[in-house]
Amino acid sequence: YTYPGSLTTPPCDETVTWIVLAKAHTASQGQLDRVKAIFAEPQNNRPLQPLYGRVVNKNIGGIRVSPVGGGSGNGGPSSGNAISATIGSTDRRRRSSWTYVLPSEWAASYPECGGRQQSPIDIVKSDAVTTIQNKDLFSAMTFFGVSGEVQNTGHGLQVNGKFTSIEVVGTTYNALQYHLHFPSEHAFDGQLSEGE
Repeated sequence: YTYPGSLTTPPCDETVTWIVLAKAHTASQGQLDRVKAIFAEPQNNRPLQPLYGRVVNKNIGGIRVSPVGGGSGNGGPSSGNAISATIGSTDRRRRSSWTYVLPSEWAASYPECGGRQQSPIDIVKSDAVTTIQNKDLFSAMTFFGVSGEVQNTGHGLQVNGKFTSIEVVGTTYNALQYHLHFPSEHAFDGQLSEGE
């Protein structure tokens, strides 16, 4: 699934094309325990935002995912239900000037957080528009067993590394980090999962 949206943390820039994979991945208790050892209370999800007429596409066409630097692992990251990738042009988050306690107040300091293309959203599967090129993006992705640097940002866990690249309409984007959210930020048919 894909839709136009925003960063899910301040400054909430509306410069993101979200790609949300619905295929479930599991995490072992040991993996979850390691996450909690780094970030003990990982409840760090933004409430669902209104769709405001945006279209959610299913099985997008025109996106090719290819490995970076060769490799063949399909080890896949662990999550509760959905994996998300964002394609955006900014990462200017102010790490110490906001919290998850009152995300409804973010717009007072970060006006774009009150915009009409905010993320995350509830993805209603029956409302998603299937694109002309019905391609299962998940089956085209290759994840590597590369080591990543895990950081506790104070708002959640961020993993830095070079994981894959995504080509969108002739432009290549490198996946250099991902963030863990507990519970998930996006919902499917009104249901949040354990993590994203």
